[in-house]
Amino acid sequence: MPLTDLTKDAILKAMGEFDALGREEFLTSYGFHPARSYFLEHDGRRYDSKAIAGVAHKFVRPGDGPLIASSFSGGEATVASKLRELGFVVNEDADNEPSASRNPHWLRDELILALELYLRNPQSPPGKTSKRSSSCPPRCTCLASDWAEPRKESIGTRMAST
Repeated sequence: MPLTDLTKDAILKAMGEFDALGREEFLTSYGFHPARSYFLEHDGRRYDSKAIAGVAHKFVRPGDGPLIASSFSGGEATVASKLRELGFVVNEDADNEPSASRNPHWLRDELILALELYLRNPQSPPGKTSKRSSSCPPRCTCLASDWAEPRKESIGTRMAST
């Protein structure tokens, strides 16, 4: 079986390549799709477990190269258990939705807007499809100015007054 020979060092090298290339380029270069359920977590970063295992194979057996995605299965019984056996943390996302399962990387302005919308509507915050969430007001008055200077009131006080 191709995964039995994997080593911790090979996994670390594959993660280093993932970090150097970035997720999209790494997955595309090796022909893997984004993980649906199992993610390897290491040093505060998250990796597609099957792709990492497949690429790590080339560091164990350089003559054979990386494993092709269709040549082995991912999941608990294969990749996740092998990575855990090597001492890594592998987590399963319950919703099995790759894009929905991860928190997006928010920009500062997006965080301000999201908090602004929530604080203006604490009983009924707008959702993804709400027209209120599709455009930013000219100035996020509630929070934007407060972030430049120390807070003079607590969030509880501010929410009570909206």
